Amino acid sequence: KYKQPEGLFTGTLLDFVFRHESRDLGYYVTYRQASPGFRADLGYMPHVGYRNVNAVMIFASWREPGHWYTFMNLTPSLEYETDFDKQLIQKSAKVTYYYKGPLQIVYYFGGTLGKKSYNGRIFDISGIVNIFQCKPSRTLQFYAELDFGNKIDFDNIRQGSNIFFNAGFGWKAGRHFSVNLDHIAEWFKVDAGRLYTANVSNLKLVYQFSPRAFLRAILQYVNYDYNVANYTFPIDSKFKSLFSQVLFSYKINPQTMLFLGYSDDHYGDGNIPLKQTNRTFFLKIGYALVM
Repeated sequence: KYKQPEGLFTGTLLDFVFRHESRDLGYYVTYRQASPGFRADLGYMPHVGYRNVNAVMIFASWREPGHWYTFMNLTPSLEYETDFDKQLIQKSAKVTYYYKGPLQIVYYFGGTLGKKSYNGRIFDISGIVNIFQCKPSRTLQFYAELDFGNKIDFDNIRQGSNIFFNAGFGWKAGRHFSVNLDHIAEWFKVDAGRLYTANVSNLKLVYQFSPRAFLRAILQYVNYDYNVANYTFPIDSKFKSLFSQVLFSYKINPQTMLFLGYSDDHYGDGNIPLKQTNRTFFLKIGYALVM
């Protein structure tokens, strides 16, 4: 069933690391190989039959609070991986930049030039990642992420590219009430044009009555728009869902929790608008037995 060979088989795993670390400079080189017959049934190992070399340099700088930055680092790296027949699995050259500054600003940049093998073909996986976070006060924080570059269209096995955007904020109104809102958008295209557009919005409201009790409400809206002409298999042109949940939690003691809540789901597609499919009321009591 799982294409395991019959009878006895053996394999080896080799792991080598050379590392140097200091306050302002670090570097390491790693080499790992797992033979095709190696198995790690008691541990997580997604694949075998590869040889991987990775080399990384880390340049860091620190400053005292009040300076225009408190920490920065620049990290270039190279990675090369093949199978035991010397066929390319992936290769990449990367550079990342990390910055921390006033107002708890954090900025991360990552740039990659790379190739990846999938289903007997080589695809470009070059791209850019930008992440920004800021907490100007104890009650307010913002974050945003913008990624773009080349991706693999795994469903249709072809080259693609995408733009990914995620932004949101969190607000604490006093000691009891908090709001978190974020939105995710992604645009994916192939040579023939747009493949899909995805939008996901999340809203979470929490009221903390006391250290023992809180009330939480969650609302999530999902909207996927597919260009069916660019798919190699049948697919609905749209998928929509709306999920809502209200939960009350009370901690009776450190071992006993009470949960009381309500949730429902709405679904729709290119022909059917959003329609409620289920509604659930639930009560749960958790107790930890101490032996």
